[in-house]
Amino acid sequence: MNPKGPSSNHIQSVDRALAILDVLAKRDATGFSLSEIASRLSINPSTARHLLATLMARQVVEQDPISKRYRLGIHLIELGNSALSSTSLVRMAQPYVERLWETTGEAVSLLAFHGLLRTPLLQMQSRQLLHAQRAPLEIHTLHATGSGKALLAYLPEEELQEYLSHARLERFTNATITDPNALREELARIRAAGVAEDREEHGVGVRCIAAPIQDARLRVIGCLDLIFPTFGLTEERRQQMLAATRQNALDLSAQLRDIGFVVS
Repeated sequence: MNPKGPSSNHIQSVDRALAILDVLAKRDATGFSLSEIASRLSINPSTARHLLATLMARQVVEQDPISKRYRLGIHLIELGNSALSSTSLVRMAQPYVERLWETTGEAVSLLAFHGLLRTPLLQMQSRQLLHAQRAPLEIHTLHATGSGKALLAYLPEEELQEYLSHARLERFTNATITDPNALREELARIRAAGVAEDREEHGVGVRCIAAPIQDARLRVIGCLDLIFPTFGLTEERRQQMLAATRQNALDLSAQLRDIGFVVS
């Protein structure tokens, strides 16, 4: 097995590290020696040793203390469980995402939370002629988006304090909350209401409603995110969309609790 050569979109060291994992996956618990791995990948044993040391530091590879042979590490099980959890969450959430989309006709997303990161797992586009542009799911937009504020609202206090101490709360529109104390008050309101709103805080003419999703341990693991334009928006329709987003998130959370679903 020869690793592919470098290209504009190809990092050789990363490719070689992944190739090592592919090699180790083809052997049982006895593992491979350093020379066997280097030979199979046609690389220098010194290079293989450095790559293996990095993988061992990340616990995706381990070395038998007696035989000195290498095998896959325990952290790969954790990564695999996380991938399976995301797949299972999409399967269980899809009916609720579709129901919210059918009720509102607006763009709906299922987002997973990992620390300060938001990962889109499922998205349905608006079926309206006039639709809103989604904000970037980046750390610098957390304070100015519905999903970002939903994530921050349920962070452990120490992590929230760390974020508020170091984050630069950039102003995107006149409605953006840029004062840390005001943002804390907003997060408290979100926890009380069970739903977050972006009131044109990232983009003029764009609003968002995000409702948290809990697993069986009552941890907030993501949200349902509804994005729509403000043009023609009435208070009655806003309340209807708030209720629909919150209810679908509550129903999904109840199902996750009923089956004991937990994100690793």
